[in-house]
Amino acid sequence: MADAALAFSQDPARRVSDLAPRSLAERVSLIRPPCFWPAMAGKRPLSEIERAGLIRLGDSIPGVCSDEKMVALMEAMRHAPVGDVIDIGSGCGRTAAVLVWLARRYAIGQVLCLDRWTDESIADFEIDVAPLAEGGLNHLPIGGVCYEAGLTVSTKTFGETRYEGRAAMLHIALADVDLSAWTRSVAPGGWIVFDGCGEAAGAFTTANAARICARFAAGGAEFVQLKR
Repeated sequence: MADAALAFSQDPARRVSDLAPRSLAERVSLIRPPCFWPAMAGKRPLSEIERAGLIRLGDSIPGVCSDEKMVALMEAMRHAPVGDVIDIGSGCGRTAAVLVWLARRYAIGQVLCLDRWTDESIADFEIDVAPLAEGGLNHLPIGGVCYEAGLTVSTKTFGETRYEGRAAMLHIALADVDLSAWTRSVAPGGWIVFDGCGEAAGAFTTANAARICARFAAGGAEFVQLKR
């Protein structure tokens, strides 16, 4: 028995393949999905294996998107209407990767990513999300974007993507953007996720209390769903 244990401990490949999935399964089992009263009936929830797979995908990309926030995004997206998915402050693409997979799974719409990338950081972003895009994602620099119906974005990496001009989900991870210009484009039943923008979340919910159906916090982000 001791010899077997020693052989196991000295085999790095076996150690990773045997223990890492257990650790991931434990992480998934410890996360409680958010409790809220949605604006619409939800589509089929992800299986535990699918949730674990998305969390592992997130782990592979640099960025700030905790397990709790990823599970909250999974729940929000299955209760989202049809429309564009807007990710402001995409960074290297950790949250964007999760969103584009969920948008395809639930037939929601195209993902538009925005940030103040440098040449180096946009290259990292494109590498991280290119295997998942499949025509459903594109990007623009944050400044000077006119988000409206018929917006068409064309890039060398992702080709041409056409957007509806109404957002099923608006994820905001940059504090210094014109929020009113974006929040007014959120569709009825759509979501606004204020990620690290606590003051903006408080101001929005105070000013729009009559329009809000559900609200909860997860992983440092404030999730708000509008009424239908």
